[in-house]
Amino acid sequence: MKALLRRYHVYMGKASGTGEEKENYLEMGGIRIHEEFNEVFVDGAAREMSDIEYHMLLLMMRYPRNFRTKC
Repeated sequence: MKALLRRYHVYMGKASGTGEEKENYLEMGGIRIHEEFNEVFVDGAAREMSDIEYHMLLLMMRYPRNFRTKC
């Protein structure tokens, strides 16, 4: 029985066994991006963005140390 449960968790994932699904969010400084639905929330309020704006913001939030300002 233990081996069967172990295989189930390996192939189906641990989150699916608990009934909970992990939401795919990125959060930083009051900005929250839901990657699955391409939604952006700023301080809890939904914001409309163009595709280019959304993808630029997504890149900056995924790799925050790769973006620098000229000083």
